[in-house]
Amino acid sequence: MSPTDDGGQLSWALARRPWPVLVVALCLAALLCAGWVVWVSANTGELTRPAADGDRATVGGTGYRLVELYTTDRLTDAAGGEDQLPEPQATFVVARLEVDTRGTEAVPNELDGGEPFVYCGTELLGADGMVWQAEAPVVQREVPSSCEAGREQPMEQVFMVPAAQVDEIRGVVVRRSFGPGVERVLAPVG
Repeated sequence: MSPTDDGGQLSWALARRPWPVLVVALCLAALLCAGWVVWVSANTGELTRPAADGDRATVGGTGYRLVELYTTDRLTDAAGGEDQLPEPQATFVVARLEVDTRGTEAVPNELDGGEPFVYCGTELLGADGMVWQAEAPVVQREVPSSCEAGREQPMEQVFMVPAAQVDEIRGVVVRRSFGPGVERVLAPVG
């Protein structure tokens, strides 16, 4: 006699061994959770707004203005040392900014003796949402790559970008260091 001959026998088998039903329910729950995560990541996130060319954008109390955005095949050492070269088939993109941290709340830096710390990082935005992180140059530069709390100052961020993608750069992105918010895309004048 097969389990399908008698409808009662199949339900009795499931009642005695409920683990197949539990496995199916857990698989369905996992699929539902995965689908929800995909939907949330596709329909939420940072709101990006471009700033007018040469305008100052304020994010998290810190004001940024892109002064210059240029490419170079070598970073010169301000101390007279050896220049830094990019990796093969890449180039450096240098963003010079004016940063005003007077409206930003500084956080004590416990690693540096309690000196106030302000986050002033930027990213380079390319086509189709491609983003490059700023790199700390190996050489000493004339303009610092970080900022200090409570003053207006110049800052330089260096990005290493594949040479084939340099023409697709849209601008420099500034955003809050943590939490949700609006990210701004700065473009140079001209």
